[in-house]
Amino acid sequence: WLTWGVYGVEWVGPLLLLCPFWHVWMRTIGVLLLISLHLGLILTMELGFFPWICIAVLLSLFPKEIWDWLSSRNWLRQVSGENLILYYDQDCGFCRRMVGVLREFALFGRAEIRPIQADPVVHALFDNEAPSSWVVQQGEHYVFAGEGLWLVLRQSPWSAWSTRFLSEVKTLASLESLYAWVVRHRPQLGRLTAWIGSRPFPPKAVPNQYLSTVALVLVVLVVGYNLRYSFFKEVPLPSSVKTLFVALRLDQHWNMFSPRPSKDDGWFVMEGELSDGTPIDVYRLQLGEVSFEKPDDPSAYYPNQRWRKYLMNLWLKKYKDYRLHYGRYLCRQWNSGETERERKLTAFRIHFMLERPGLPGQPAKPTEKRTIWRHECFKKKAEAHS
Repeated sequence: WLTWGVYGVEWVGPLLLLCPFWHVWMRTIGVLLLISLHLGLILTMELGFFPWICIAVLLSLFPKEIWDWLSSRNWLRQVSGENLILYYDQDCGFCRRMVGVLREFALFGRAEIRPIQADPVVHALFDNEAPSSWVVQQGEHYVFAGEGLWLVLRQSPWSAWSTRFLSEVKTLASLESLYAWVVRHRPQLGRLTAWIGSRPFPPKAVPNQYLSTVALVLVVLVVGYNLRYSFFKEVPLPSSVKTLFVALRLDQHWNMFSPRPSKDDGWFVMEGELSDGTPIDVYRLQLGEVSFEKPDDPSAYYPNQRWRKYLMNLWLKKYKDYRLHYGRYLCRQWNSGETERERKLTAFRIHFMLERPGLPGQPAKPTEKRTIWRHECFKKKAEAHS
């Protein structure tokens, strides 16, 4: 039933996102269904960053009304920052941009922003607090530099809960040091952040007919490109159309799912030998005979997602040129820690235990041992196998 449940969510979820009626509720249900699908994948499979990235993207598809509702909840209003006014030096473009970033991301856009020079009282205070470039006002209370950052943190929905566990004295000292560093490097930081630009507060979305048309054309192209595989047979495209897709980077492939998902699985066994003839498991860097048995927990066989992807690609023929570099890496891993010549790693073989699980209801094929690389640590050349 899990298989049919996944199949149903993958069909119903996108339809709910595009439902033309009861838009808010239908779209919200669709997003929640798809997020629950990826949460299920996290709980049952090792897919690395894939489900987390999908969840992050899906969060952006919640309707505006949902975010407005969340922002109106009491837990957010208690530390909303609505009673804060952030003053910036209007002669400092970097200061204006950073105050805007703090306002939007730390205070959810609820604080007011003004130039220091617009308020005579604040301007007078500012002149006495050089080299500060901003002032934070809460009621009749004015703070500067790192103390202003501390006040923003205490009012931010993201961090207000954690400030009660922090030492105010130590945190203020750290924030003052951070602020002093920013002041010293303001010209460099200004150049690095120039791309942020300066927009009115709050920024307003302006509909653009031309951009909407371009987006519509791209959506049609993407849908058309995917429909090539809809009938279990690839529909050929003219060379001019292929060139357009490549130029726009729309020629994406999801071979994990379709049209040619991988049917192979397996694990590596790397048996080596030291100078004195001692056998060694080169992959685990452990002395002794290797085991060709399947690991009890294949997902724990690789240190992390990057290593898993690298090694699973390494056994493919099109990546055989990388085997030499990986072999040299393994030699360095062991030999750099050994000072005795007799304990140096001299040679090893990389085997891939190829496993082809059968389809549901069909028996799996016997595991096949394939030797894909033979490496000599003290020779310039090694032997590759397809």
